[in-house]
Amino acid sequence: MRTSGAVRQPGAYGGQQPGAYGGQQPGAYGVQQLGAYSGQQPGTRPGQPPATGPQRPQAPAQPGRVASSGAAGVQEGPPPATGAQPSVSRVAYPPSTPVRQPPSPAAGPRQPPQGAFSPPPLAVNVATPPRAHHGLGVPAGFVPGRGPPAGAPQASAGPAHRGGLAARPMPGYTGAPPLWPGPPGAPGPPPAEGYTGQSPAAQMIAPGRMGTPPGAAGAGYFGAPAPAKRNDPRPALSPQLEMVFETRRGGDHSIPPPCSTPLVVRDKGSAGPHHMRSTLNLVPQTPALFRKLKLPFGLVINPMAAPGLRDDPIPTVDLGPGGPVRCAECKAYVNAYFRFVADGGRMVCNFCGAEQPVPPGYACPLDMEGRRRDAADRPELCCGSVDMVATAEYMVRPPAPPTHLFLIEAGAGAAACGATAAAAAAVASVVEGLPEPERARVALATFDASLTFYDLTRSGAAAAGAAAPAAMLVQPDVDDAFSPLPAGGVGALAAVRDTLLATLAALPAAAAASGASEAAGGAALAAAVTALGEAGGGRLHAFLATLPRRGRPASRPREVPRALADRDALDALHPDGAAWGELAARAAEAQVRPELYCLAAGPYMDVASLDAFARGAAGSLRLYPGFHAPADAARLQDDLRWALARPAGLEAVGRLRVSTGLSVGRCWGAFHRRTPTDLHFPAIDADQALAASIEVDEKLAERGEAYAQFALLYTSPAGRRLVRVHTLALPITTGRSSAFRGADMDAVLALTARRVAAQAPGKALGACRDAVMAAAVDLLVAYRQHAAQQSDTSQLLLPEALQLLPLFSLGLSKNALFRNDARLDERALWLHRLLTCPVEAMASIVYPRLLPLHTLPLAGPGGGAPQAGAPLPDALPLSAAFVEAHGVYLLENGYEASVFFGKAVPPATLEGLLGAHSLEALGPAPAPLPRLATPLSAAVNALLNEVCRQRGRLLRTRVLPAGEAGELAFFSALVEDKAGSAGGSYADCLRQLHRAIVNKLS
Repeated sequence: MRTSGAVRQPGAYGGQQPGAYGGQQPGAYGVQQLGAYSGQQPGTRPGQPPATGPQRPQAPAQPGRVASSGAAGVQEGPPPATGAQPSVSRVAYPPSTPVRQPPSPAAGPRQPPQGAFSPPPLAVNVATPPRAHHGLGVPAGFVPGRGPPAGAPQASAGPAHRGGLAARPMPGYTGAPPLWPGPPGAPGPPPAEGYTGQSPAAQMIAPGRMGTPPGAAGAGYFGAPAPAKRNDPRPALSPQLEMVFETRRGGDHSIPPPCSTPLVVRDKGSAGPHHMRSTLNLVPQTPALFRKLKLPFGLVINPMAAPGLRDDPIPTVDLGPGGPVRCAECKAYVNAYFRFVADGGRMVCNFCGAEQPVPPGYACPLDMEGRRRDAADRPELCCGSVDMVATAEYMVRPPAPPTHLFLIEAGAGAAACGATAAAAAAVASVVEGLPEPERARVALATFDASLTFYDLTRSGAAAAGAAAPAAMLVQPDVDDAFSPLPAGGVGALAAVRDTLLATLAALPAAAAASGASEAAGGAALAAAVTALGEAGGGRLHAFLATLPRRGRPASRPREVPRALADRDALDALHPDGAAWGELAARAAEAQVRPELYCLAAGPYMDVASLDAFARGAAGSLRLYPGFHAPADAARLQDDLRWALARPAGLEAVGRLRVSTGLSVGRCWGAFHRRTPTDLHFPAIDADQALAASIEVDEKLAERGEAYAQFALLYTSPAGRRLVRVHTLALPITTGRSSAFRGADMDAVLALTARRVAAQAPGKALGACRDAVMAAAVDLLVAYRQHAAQQSDTSQLLLPEALQLLPLFSLGLSKNALFRNDARLDERALWLHRLLTCPVEAMASIVYPRLLPLHTLPLAGPGGGAPQAGAPLPDALPLSAAFVEAHGVYLLENGYEASVFFGKAVPPATLEGLLGAHSLEALGPAPAPLPRLATPLSAAVNALLNEVCRQRGRLLRTRVLPAGEAGELAFFSALVEDKAGSAGGSYADCLRQLHRAIVNKLS
């Protein structure tokens, strides 16, 4: 049963709503069987022939120099296939179901310009097992760039994309005139007057890594030679076809594709990759083999992940008064891998092996193959994810109604930047859409130097025909804050809606009249936790704008006014005192989940302490640096609306179980722990993931499977007590190479990022970056020693499944959490994101997407704006070699977006996009991108709408300022280039890894 709610549709820039999610269903050609990334088709054992079926078309081969697997030296040939690059199929989601927005396509192989010079090349060998098609076949008659052959199943007629299937123009569009005058492929306009081709930011870029993209003439952005053609592994640059993914095929585990691939999940007995993703899809059989291979083993779990519309829904099962069927020994829940014997009268647990009688009323005869005759009719026996109705013994108390307390800072600092007015408007905009409005309860409080609670059940004087604001109770004592209202001051939404809206409307004027220069944010949070605890728990939506200096807990300014050195310890990432951790524990015990919106009015508000409070109570945190109400109010409303509408579970308790021979190690995420085995969540939502490491302690059964099960006991917004059970079965292998072939790059990245980020507080900055690269070195050394088919030390050997490990490790080491020049609040924000984000978001965090805007087509002949869902241009590698001085670029990581204008952009383009003849007119600080009535502005804003739709949120978009500051901000984010103290280039990273591996081997 799907959880009901509203589809998250971020508003378009300038108030325009983006179109429905494509509105088109993918055809048969986009519904293809997944070729295994480990050398075999899903559902086959290693060594079996791959299953036949429709194959995904390969991207056109690019000529280049690459070391072929199995050869002693370097051979000429196409680069290793990293996935097809066809167009993305669009799926229309109805507004009645919260859906998992598909991740934006990451980036894939793109060749640098030809005929340029680079340092002596390092041969990178992506080791692939001998096979004919790499698991990605090409239909007979397929011609790259022309689409499928005649008679083949056709893909959906979605928006045009370059690569893969033939591009299809947008409706009403012919010819695609470029943004700049001149024929396609012509050189860009001459540099602007006074442009010399050099700037201080040029010192950041590694020599030999700059040049001109294909189709342009002259030198690169800084006038340096273009790089030589390289075949270094990169993520997919072009979108990929949506594909149907069956979690098991032929009774065997299916290896999931990368997270950048849009999926339609078919639950065939194991949980889908959006709910549980393992770093290893083939588990080493013995502890000795596991330790020898150095492969990280763990799970990334998102138990409340929002389903796709066409995914198999999670069924709800009511097993009667006896409740869910469980193993009497290990307490595992019944699943598709329980065995039934004695003609169905006894059952054998797949986790501990205990044999026990079947509960009365649950027995069923067996068929000739030993399966229960009703297995196909019982979701708990044929599905990997299922909700089971919990009985009274699973409840400590009756489920509480959904309760929301809105806490808004109303001091002088918050009023000056518009934070109070924006927060009040955001709350007012979502009041009518609160889930379960008949049962929902609400409360309101504000704070400056003192605390103010509002009794929504009582109101003051009002003008004729208008609702009156609520009566106020002011609490000046902030050293021992408490709730002055009975039951926390909460009231039924239906009874207090008008009073609440009238009070919110009056808040901006009251805040403007406040003379308080300091705020008691910590004391206000403590009082709000007390109020919600008296009401039985709930969700605390807190809007803060300044440093919480007054009351208890409080914070001090701790930011160092300089860039950190590598030897400096990140002590400021710890909370400012133990009181923040104590408040988090108190909130979790009271079933209060904090959701913090940091509308930063100044440069520092101690996000590190606020993060400790939020994560310790299983909460969330969002930061809006340099909050500017006209530019950020729409994003704040969208974030709050999605936070209330997304699938969520209340009063939740989770436990991860693994089968005999395995053990659960450390867990990372946002949760509270009362016991060593259980994870407590006052609330858990679809954007909250956790990770756990797993150890192989004993020899596992040969040719068997290892099992993991995450069970979450929670209350739905409708008040039902349920147990959500996700079960995953992984095959066991004795082969060394097969274990590497079954590795999952996205899960390995997520687990490594969480492990390193969790150790960052108090650790030296340089040591954190070294830990990232050391993990990659250890893994690659083990691969060369124990699994590689060749031992030539002149080549850097990369496992096929982990060929992006060097690039992603480099990107992770350059994250703001580990940069020398990052602000403390920014560093703490990325600590929170790395520890809590879903696995689908991790790749775009470490390797953002760079889109050229100067190649966009203008509006069609009719003069109208581009259609919603218009195609995006292919992403570019994150290197200055692909940046033109006359180009305009969008750089986004799924959370924020920056628009960069080259120094030679024509004044007419600036006028069409910014309404100004120069960037200097916008000022020295990043500025919001305006929405103008020009074809250029319409095209760019349509692209931004599409990016936001893909990411599932409004991105905070800023135009980088002119001069050195803007160039530094942009080029320091290009992870493939050398960026000062942040680290070397991609080529340097490969050389350093190779050198470290050779040194360890010698």
